Amino acid sequence: MNSVQIAILSLALALNSFIAYLTAGVVMKDENVARKLRYSLVMLFTQAILAASGLWVGIRIGFLASNSNYYIAIAMLVFMGLKILLDSIRIKPEDRTFDLSEMRNIIMLSLAEGIPPLIVCIAIGLTLESAVVPLF
Repeated sequence: MNSVQIAILSLALALNSFIAYLTAGVVMKDENVARKLRYSLVMLFTQAILAASGLWVGIRIGFLASNSNYYIAIAMLVFMGLKILLDSIRIKPEDRTFDLSEMRNIIMLSLAEGIPPLIVCIAIGLTLESAVVPLF
């Protein structure tokens, strides 16, 4: 994968996460700034850690079977793209709201939102030899 393809996938993941931030902004409009900042930092770090670990796992798996990595990566990306599109069509905006008053709920939401970056980064890692450029 070249840098342009990686940038496009990164933009798609950012737009996917933007919906969670937008929904949380509506839910947390009456909360104090400290709670909003805590939510944002938990979401950011969880997604960054899951994306980095996805790249690492993808590169490690990529060394095992280099002949079929491209096809596996394409299948994973198509699957995730279809899942995100179908979820955005199927789920109503009213059903996307969560109770973000407890830290446990915030962590669970951030882990759930971190699954698409994890899978997409595994697919990216399958086609790369070094994770330095995509990590940034």
